[in-house]
Amino acid sequence: GTSSRPGRVVDPPRKPAPRELRVRLHPNRTDLAQAATAAALGRKSLFFCQSRALTEEVAQRMRADGLDVFVHHSSVALEERQAAEERFHHGRNAVIVCTSTLELGIDVGDLDRVLQANAPSTVSSFLQRMGRTGRRAGQAANTMFFCEDREVVLQAAALIELARSGWVESVPRQARCWPVLVHQLLALTLQHGAVPRRDCWAQLSRVPDFHGICEPEFDELVEHMLAEAYLFEAGGALSMGDVAERVFGRKNFMELYAVFSTPQLYAVVTRAGRALGSLEQSFVDKLVGGVTCFLLGGRAWVAEAIVHGERKVVVSAAPRGRKPGWGGYTPQFLGFELCQKMAEILTSQAPLPYLDEASTRTLQDLRAELGRGLRGQRLVGEGTPDGEFLWTFAGGAVNLTLKYGLQLLRGWTPASDNFRLKFPDGQTSHEALDEALEQLGNPGFWEDPDLRARLVDSLPEYRLSKFQRALPRRFAMEMVEGYLLDIPTTLRFLRGPLPRPLQPLEGAGNPPAKGTP
Repeated sequence: GTSSRPGRVVDPPRKPAPRELRVRLHPNRTDLAQAATAAALGRKSLFFCQSRALTEEVAQRMRADGLDVFVHHSSVALEERQAAEERFHHGRNAVIVCTSTLELGIDVGDLDRVLQANAPSTVSSFLQRMGRTGRRAGQAANTMFFCEDREVVLQAAALIELARSGWVESVPRQARCWPVLVHQLLALTLQHGAVPRRDCWAQLSRVPDFHGICEPEFDELVEHMLAEAYLFEAGGALSMGDVAERVFGRKNFMELYAVFSTPQLYAVVTRAGRALGSLEQSFVDKLVGGVTCFLLGGRAWVAEAIVHGERKVVVSAAPRGRKPGWGGYTPQFLGFELCQKMAEILTSQAPLPYLDEASTRTLQDLRAELGRGLRGQRLVGEGTPDGEFLWTFAGGAVNLTLKYGLQLLRGWTPASDNFRLKFPDGQTSHEALDEALEQLGNPGFWEDPDLRARLVDSLPEYRLSKFQRALPRRFAMEMVEGYLLDIPTTLRFLRGPLPRPLQPLEGAGNPPAKGTP
């Protein structure tokens, strides 16, 4: 808030609450649903899934053996969701299969179990979901993970280990919230009909979320909104322009007051132009061209190119016989600390007692393939018939920052995911890559104004907010940069204390690389 009074956080010592954690591997989705049904029978449970599509599929497969199954996600009508919450509240042999819609703020009564299909992308989500249980005297907070592949087993283990250490993601303070400023500016014109420009700034500049925005930048925003007819000015007073009324004025300005806007859809087409369906932008934003696979219409597709200007994803059929690779079927943007913990688990030989037998075996395989090469190193290079791979385990934002930095520095065209960068065969060498990373580890490289401008220009124009279209391009791309890139963490990673020799994984095998399209 705006208070300047001193304060302190009071955290009295308390006995650690008991927790019951299990991680199980079920590569077959039918087996996964059957195992979840067995765990939910005779109890009240929430079963969290990472997508609406998975929610619907799992719920359909669980409707058996007398278990009451309800579905809860943002595409389900509000009345249906409320009815499910009410019936679940009074039931005993029931499960709600849901997305993050039931993670916060909705009271579904006393719970026996939290089930999780695959794994959330943050520790805070994991703790919030687990915290739905353990509220009765003598009951332990619990979560049971049902993982579809070995990458997710490792991710679940990393979440648990970070939570056990007391670590959770911090909430960064935002001081340049451009879409919120547009929203508030339009809301003022709607409230007052017409309001002097300087009065708008006097009122909005007091908001902490805008403290990083100076008055000349505010004037630049207003001039752009006037030029684009989002605002109209007469006699020094601002009112809502024709474009803003057309975009946000339907149903008594419901779009202006609503927190979320109608999802933006991307058409999915083959190289020959055959239409296959559509994807929401929130899903498309996590695709990696040339790397990520996803399921659509019951088939696996490789995302060859994402054309944001045309809202189109060009795909090709995923080769048969190839198992999902790292990042292949879980398009999540994972954080730096989580991925580093995954690497730490790989380099350790410590047993994890919450893993079932199948999960333990798959972790042992991963440790044999990657653990020895990662031990004592920050970066590991690997040459395969598919090209050069640079394993970092640095998270999506850091790897994307490295990708764009290398493009600007050397003209290389790597693809990136949460764990590695993939270079076309013959494009680079260990020596050249080592030299380039040394340059990227210099803060002065990123501080160069000309380079920073070229970096922002090279980013895809993602739409992150329904108010983004009202922003000058440089402010809109500032939002995109903040969403996609993380230069401070990239510098911390590249300048870390561990040695960084780039060495091939001799004799370690490379099934994950071969499984990547």
